[in-house]
Amino acid sequence: MSQFSSYWMGPGRAFRLGAQAEAESTYTPVVKRWETIEGRTVLFEQIEWSACEALLAALKA
Repeated sequence: MSQFSSYWMGPGRAFRLGAQAEAESTYTPVVKRWETIEGRTVLFEQIEWSACEALLAALKA
């Protein structure tokens, strides 16, 4: 869990949208971290590249 002031954020999941996504019920975990950059608090979210590489390669230019 991530904490921001008095707020808590649970773990995230990335998933596909559309007809094909309904057939595939797989999710990819989303890692979250807070960082302070130049006095501003920023939320970074990330997923493993290997979990989305094939999906991104299939996108049209």
